[in-house]
Amino acid sequence: MNLKHRALPALFYSAGRRCQEVLNLKVADIESKRMVIHVREGRGKFPRKAMLSSKLLEILRVYWRGASPGTGSSPTSKLESN
Repeated sequence: MNLKHRALPALFYSAGRRCQEVLNLKVADIESKRMVIHVREGRGKFPRKAMLSSKLLEILRVYWRGASPGTGSSPTSKLESN
């Protein structure tokens, strides 16, 4: 299974986020020390926070390592391009 195909449903289910909220996430929106995901423009254009589970953080870290370093590609650009 593709890393992206595992990370996206994990974000939907574990963090309880909507499709557009997940697609708009940036790496900077994930705060692993506090185990929080910052949603900048969710439904109603209000910023909010979602809990980040340890399992989801592990999946996202594996996904991040799978991104091609040095090519200008990041996990967020992979999300937007596919």
